[in-house]
Amino acid sequence: MADAEAPSEYTATTRRYWPRRRRWQVLLVLLIVLVVTSIVAWRSREKIADNLIASQLEQLGIEATYDIESIGPTRQVLTNVVIGDPARPDLSVERIELVPTVRWWGAGIGSVTVVRPRLRASYRDGKFSLGALDPLLEQESEPKP
Repeated sequence: MADAEAPSEYTATTRRYWPRRRRWQVLLVLLIVLVVTSIVAWRSREKIADNLIASQLEQLGIEATYDIESIGPTRQVLTNVVIGDPARPDLSVERIELVPTVRWWGAGIGSVTVVRPRLRASYRDGKFSLGALDPLLEQESEPKP
């Protein structure tokens, strides 16, 4: 009988750091957080796109107005794009459709469709000017290796 009461050498003497049940609970909570943040990001995608476009235009020093028709994973559409003075715009576009591409090395632009663009430019005293778009012409491009 003394042998039956003695602990076996195969009896576990330590507890697991994380019980199996606890691991699944943590994974479930992480999954729920991921789903909720994805839904919030998807619902606010137009605001995110608007902030991104506005900050890029501000960084370039270009005044523009536009309406966001739709933002999706396969197509983004801007309408009523006006660059420059709204009374006499330097560039106006009725509709711009952009199709993004995602590859292993990153995201890019697959195609851009521009509907009814109208560009006003001038050439005076030997100088070409696009009005509000001149900051884009003045940027120096880095030489490619």
